[in-house]
Amino acid sequence: MDIAYIGYSKVLLEQLLKNDLYNVKKVVYVPHRVNERYRNILTESKVDCFEINNKNQMDALFEFLDGITIIIMYKFEFIIPQNILTQNEFLISMVVIYVLIVVLMLWFVLY
Repeated sequence: MDIAYIGYSKVLLEQLLKNDLYNVKKVVYVPHRVNERYRNILTESKVDCFEINNKNQMDALFEFLDGITIIIMYKFEFIIPQNILTQNEFLISMVVIYVLIVVLMLWFVLY
């Protein structure tokens, strides 16, 4: 399942990249929120990346995410306006994200 990750949690990014259920195709992050390890993970994984620095880049962000229908967003700097989400028919559900996080953490603890 192809997904995009929007956020700056190094732990979640690592878990998503290691998980066989998901194929992280694209990552969006805020440069001043990530450290060198986060950038190294991106470089090693060779996933497409988009750095967002301000709200004025929202149009470019959604152009970058074109073709991705499942987006996991966790720990992100900006609030994405509802009209943009509706307009672009993106599915972002915080309940699903939290369940996913719990399942991933349990999976790695148990295995």
